[in-house]
Amino acid sequence: MAEKKGTKVNGIQARTTHSDYHIHVQAIGEMEMNRPYGGAWELRAPVEVIEWLANQEPVLASGASGHMYYIRMDVLLFDTGAQGLLIHGTEFNHPKGCLMGCNPKSPSVKAVVEYAFQTDMMVPETFASVNTQEDKKEEE
Repeated sequence: MAEKKGTKVNGIQARTTHSDYHIHVQAIGEMEMNRPYGGAWELRAPVEVIEWLANQEPVLASGASGHMYYIRMDVLLFDTGAQGLLIHGTEFNHPKGCLMGCNPKSPSVKAVVEYAFQTDMMVPETFASVNTQEDKKEEE
């Protein structure tokens, strides 16, 4: 069975299937970081996120092969200065898909954030904390 090929779209994207502990991230754009089409990195992620990602329908083409393996991922810049990664798909922990925090000390995370920053792909977002049980107790 031939794999479906698609048109490459500039942006940051996550591969729907890759490994048990890592998300494969590609950036496609004008700037070459470590690939001719932009950049590619491996980010550690919880098993639950990997399993969720494997159940998403790929809609974006690989920068390397042109095959449809990827879904959209945004690098968010919160008004607090913190960054996050939003992988678009069915609701996981966010209405638009899966929202993950970033470890700013991770070289791979730094590279993805830097690529997004250098290519104006950062998405501004307002930080809204989750109202936990402890928050509710403090309010009483």
